[in-house]
Amino acid sequence: MGPKKVKPFPKIQPLNLKPTVRQKEKLATQFDCLFCNHEKSVDVKLDKKLGVGNLTCKVCGQSFQATINCKIPRIRPTELHIASDNSTDLSAQVDVYADWMDACDAVAKESSGKAKAARGSNVASKPTAIAEEGDDFIVDDELDAEGEYADE
Repeated sequence: MGPKKVKPFPKIQPLNLKPTVRQKEKLATQFDCLFCNHEKSVDVKLDKKLGVGNLTCKVCGQSFQATINCKIPRIRPTELHIASDNSTDLSAQVDVYADWMDACDAVAKESSGKAKAARGSNVASKPTAIAEEGDDFIVDDELDAEGEYADE
């Protein structure tokens, strides 16, 4: 008997499935206002030439401006066939909105810190001597005692 004949593996026909392409999630372009709480009332516009993002609320008129990171490539006259959308955008509208939220939080913390400091420094000192109607009665004896020895 000779060597065994090995049957070749059957060829598997590929299924007619197209490869799935993941679609990028679109970022929001309209946001809720932090001051008037209206939904989708805040628009953000990016000025790539100036490197500035402007945020405005349609309802209450609140506005904010932040710097954005974008790099516009310099196109040489020989490279005019390059699409104008080849700029490297590192900031999006969501980033300007996030900067606005951070700025609002910082202001709120700063103002609450000042309020706490003001309350702490304005702690009611000892009341001065209080006189009732027609009486020369002193309510706080410590202040009276200090007053007697203050002239010495």
